[in-house]
Parts: sequence; structure tokens; C-alpha cells
Amino acid sequence: MALEDIGSEYELKIVDLRQGAQKADDYRRLNPMMKVLTLADGETVVTETGAIILHLVDNPAASDLIPQRGDPRRAACIKWLFFVGSNLASAMRERFQGWTPNPCYNGWGDFDRVRDVMSAALTPGPWLLGEQFTVADIYLAADLRIARMGDLIAADLAPFADYLHRIKSRSAFIRTHEIDARVAARSDGASGTFCSVSPGIRRIDQTSNDTYVSSRGESGFVLFVPTVSNFLSELVEWLHRARYVPHRTGGAGSSLRRPGS
Repeated sequence: MALEDIGSEYELKIVDLRQGAQKADDYRRLNPMMKVLTLADGETVVTETGAIILHLVDNPAASDLIPQRGDPRRAACIKWLFFVGSNLASAMRERFQGWTPNPCYNGWGDFDRVRDVMSAALTPGPWLLGEQFTVADIYLAADLRIARMGDLIAADLAPFADYLHRIKSRSAFIRTHEIDARVAARSDGASGTFCSVSPGIRRIDQTSNDTYVSSRGESGFVLFVPTVSNFLSELVEWLHRARYVPHRTGGAGSSLRRPGS
């Protein structure tokens, strides 16, 4: 959604997690962690969602999506980018996987603490920083949608329900949703390129494993995304199963296999 808000030219490359495409050598050279999302900006490759978002708004075209240097709200915006990745994501894993939280040991405390902090920040409205919609809202809303789909946050719980409704009413979200639908329609074995409904996007590719870096160096951004078809619903279903069926790796610890891993 950040690319749609900025209005930059970009293309999507679909990484088929079901087929293990994230493990291909070419993709691992871009992202050794074998995760999505990954952004290619010419010869610059950026991984980790918060870093990708911050990189995208570090240009004049996106000046309205982050307070400018010297504005005290800029620090708050960047704080929320880190908060989502380090606190909210961890707290969601805690709740999905059924851990018994240890607020003295866990850096995020526990899920209830994280939820209450977000609630206090969102209650004044309409956005995290008040009247200005920023990239922090883009990142937060993405994870909140997963939390709500996974029943971690009730659909009618204030202030989250109204906040997500405002997010879904934004034109960039609507365009992103339309793009997701078109990708989903072509991501079940189809290949090739096609034009999207978005005025900013150049093409969407479902590429073979040896063509991941073919577009680097062209104008605009290349964003590597997971197979979109049912991805969120599959993720949430897996997380629910993970509450009850941990994958033991031996010893005292346990880990959980993610979809496509």
C-alpha cells in the first residue's frame, strides 16, 4: 500500500512460497533470510518491512507520508515503525502460539500491554499522529488486519474497528486490494505479465526461479511479494493450528513451520 500512496512506478514479482521459490539461489542473494517482502530499488536491495517502508518515503514524492526532519512528530512516526515490527509482531506470535508471557523477560511485555498501548495512541484519532496519515499507519494496519482475522482483536473493538474502517476507505487501500485480487487470479500456476488496474504499476510477474533479478536496474521499484491467493487466510489458519500443534525440534525448545517453509 505504501507504493500506491506514493504513486511511484513499480512492478510486483510473485514469490511462490508453496513451491519453495524463496529458497532459490537468485532470491537468496537478494534476501538471505528467504522472506518476503523484498524491495529492489535499482542496485539497492532492502529487506525487513519497516526498513522498506522507511526507504520508500525517503524521497520528496512521499513527503506527506512522514513528518519532515525537524518536526518532533518524525521521531514518533519512526518509533511506530519499530514498534510494529518488534512489539506487535512478537506479541501476536505469543498469543497465536499460546505462550505463557513473561513481561519481565519479553521485550514487548505481553499482548494485552501492546494492545493497550495501541488503543491509547489510536483513541484520539483519526491516525497514529493525529490528522496526518503516515507510513506508520500503513504498517500498523497491515498487522492489525492479521490480528483481527486471527481473532486476537474483536471485529467491533474500539478504537481498532473504526481505525481499520478508515484505512479500508482510502483510495490506496482500495487499489491495493484490487491488485491483490488480480494477482490472486493469476497466481495459481499461471505465468507471464499483465497490466494492473493501478496507474503506478508497470507489470506483475509470476517468474521462474532464475529470473528474480531480471528487472533490477530499470526505472521504478521492484517489490517481491508472496503468492497472494488466500495467503492471509492460510497464514491465520496455520497460526491457529500452531497454538495446539507445536513442531518439536528436539531438546527443550520447539519451533513452528511457517507456510511454505
